[in-house]
Amino acid sequence: MRERAAEIGRQALTAVLLEAAAAPKPGLVDPLSRGAHSDMDFFTFLVSAAALAPFWEKFAILGQGYQGSHPSGLLPSLRAEGWRAEKVMFSATGGVNTHKGLVFSLGLLCGAAGILSARGRPLLPEECAETAALVASGIVSRDFSRLGEKSPEVLTAGEKLYLRWGISGIRGEAEKGFPSVIRVSLPRLREGLLSGLSFNDSMIDALLLLFTVVEDTNVMSRCGPEGVAMVREEAQRVIAMGGMASAKGKEAVIAMDGLLSGRKISPGGSADLLAVTVFLHFIQAI
Repeated sequence: MRERAAEIGRQALTAVLLEAAAAPKPGLVDPLSRGAHSDMDFFTFLVSAAALAPFWEKFAILGQGYQGSHPSGLLPSLRAEGWRAEKVMFSATGGVNTHKGLVFSLGLLCGAAGILSARGRPLLPEECAETAALVASGIVSRDFSRLGEKSPEVLTAGEKLYLRWGISGIRGEAEKGFPSVIRVSLPRLREGLLSGLSFNDSMIDALLLLFTVVEDTNVMSRCGPEGVAMVREEAQRVIAMGGMASAKGKEAVIAMDGLLSGRKISPGGSADLLAVTVFLHFIQAI
């Protein structure tokens, strides 16, 4: 069983690295560009990925060892391990937040995969996502129900977004079973691969489709609903031009990268969900 946890961890690390390497990613860090960021580059992400590498297996082992009656009882242990992972990440990057959101979402899915593997169940993407939803059940209400009692100055960006717009971010996505991935980006990734696109280009097309459906909290924090609408419109335009499957579409992706980077718009929430997409694509082979 430990070997299966190690393989879950390896696939998670693979997903983190492939997402970082995919290019061009509009507004995001990749090997060709810093995107909208001045405090990080591709090498920052590699350093962060190396620091986080041991933790994905640890999340899976926690899932394998869980003996509770309902998967939601696993969440406190996953969160405690996640806080340790974040501390290591920040130490490695000099305080730069490269993968905090992904520690939550991918850590949750590794834990869910651990639960399934301990039961001898196949690690199908849908089952992993459904199990992760059970682990995360109630997280939005628990984390956000008493925000009105907090002083505004201590609220996090995500808490402010929930209070103002009702946006639950990655917590809500997880509690619903990652519908943006299962219904949107994972099918698109696989369609691209079946059509003969490279893995890189299939990832970019999947990312563009995520841009059209995700209420990205990174974009909302920086630019509000107008920024989210602009990202969606641009992504829809690029997709209509053929995306990475056409020369004009590729040119449009590069132009979109310049537009978002110039306006300091970084759809980091969608980037995390792209890594989740890649992980769930590979997990079935374990």
